[in-house]
Amino acid sequence: MISEILASPDNPEETTTKADSTIFPFKNTLKLYLYNGQGNKLWSLFEQKTNLKREQTVLRLLGFLTIYLAYGWNSDFICNLIGFLYPVYASLLAIEFPEKYGKKKWRIYWTTYVSLGLIEYYRDIFAFSIPCYWLGKCLFLIWLMISEETSGIYQWIIYVFNLFTRFLLFAASHGVIEWEHKYNKPVGHPFLANVAKLLNYQLPATWEKTTEKKMRFTLLRETEEYNSIVTKFKEAMTGKYTEIVRIERIQNETWYMQYLTHHLEFKSRLGMDAEQRLYHGSTKEAADDIVKSWFNRSFAGVNGTVYGVGVYFSSDAAYSHGYARLNENGERNMFVARVLVGKTTPGNSSMKTPPPGFDSTTDGRHIFVTYHDVQAYAEYLITYK
Repeated sequence: MISEILASPDNPEETTTKADSTIFPFKNTLKLYLYNGQGNKLWSLFEQKTNLKREQTVLRLLGFLTIYLAYGWNSDFICNLIGFLYPVYASLLAIEFPEKYGKKKWRIYWTTYVSLGLIEYYRDIFAFSIPCYWLGKCLFLIWLMISEETSGIYQWIIYVFNLFTRFLLFAASHGVIEWEHKYNKPVGHPFLANVAKLLNYQLPATWEKTTEKKMRFTLLRETEEYNSIVTKFKEAMTGKYTEIVRIERIQNETWYMQYLTHHLEFKSRLGMDAEQRLYHGSTKEAADDIVKSWFNRSFAGVNGTVYGVGVYFSSDAAYSHGYARLNENGERNMFVARVLVGKTTPGNSSMKTPPPGFDSTTDGRHIFVTYHDVQAYAEYLITYK
């Protein structure tokens, strides 16, 4: 079946690297996708039947598309159709196999696609004032389709959306202030009431300032921050480890800001601080993914679902130690996380969400299960032997 061919990429000997991607980023990204992407087997079959190289075929098609979108009839429809068909198929694959294809990339893609559509409401401006607009949009969408979510183009889009989100929060905050000034009483909605506080949020005083796209910062052993983590870790882990290799502070501002939003909502709704600092053991590979992609519930169930299908944390580091698998260097990884436990109730394996009125499930002792990706923030990553 064609779907099986498309959904089962392998790694042929003929491949390419990113060696000169800084010079020809689009060309090299295209080659990487053609030889390592979802349609690799289909392209291999095409080459056997026609004796034509896949990249040459695609470049010829792009050449024809370029001329047609620049001068052809109904170019807006053709552009939007191209930007719609394959992403729908890829998104369905990502929903069915999230651990293999991931969903974050396609969430960003569709947000971008819809945003461009909203801007194009004033279509005459684009059709007549900007030369070759539909050609440029089509090439841009194709670039998004074949790029990885960690690529520069996706990071740039996330940055733009973050700026736009802050602008919306600023506008909402201004509305809250005007309301309270005019009517001399607080606004009723908990989220709006906390918008102004969120805008004035401050990063933790321990965070280091940096201009690099860096999220992991190794703590110095002589600092109070380092020793406070080690003291609690030692209490629970006596006899289970020989040394702490390093402790890293996680500085993911986007994740932290969304976590703060939920923290404020929990405090407003429950009338108390429902946050706890808990442990989460993981493999090295999973730890790397968590730092970049948060505690993603798409991977829930890898280590069991006894108390619910969610992300598991424990107040007992010795328990989380059982899920911190050894890597090739004989090291283990464990997160110290800030978790919004909220109102919790005993869980069971059939629960995919907490019961109405509750925020998490528990074993009644030390295990807590969350069901929202930003209900927890990975504050530190302990690497130990």
